[in-house]
Amino acid sequence: RTTHQITNIEVLKEEGDTLSLRFNWQTLNHRYKETQTFFGASFYTLDVSGESPLITRKVVQLNNDYIHQVIDIYHI
Repeated sequence: RTTHQITNIEVLKEEGDTLSLRFNWQTLNHRYKETQTFFGASFYTLDVSGESPLITRKVVQLNNDYIHQVIDIYHI
């Protein structure tokens, strides 16, 4: 079981049809009777010219100081 929380969404820059934003995130993962927490920030660049937004750039910053295992894409 995994829960993703996104907070503090901030628009950094808006130029024409391009939007840059950042947000903080936390992921809680429960497996084998143990809950693990991962947290960090993400930075996205979106193309909003079409019918729906398109992610053109994505940077994920993991802020945990020590990781006990390999992190799966679903954790972030």
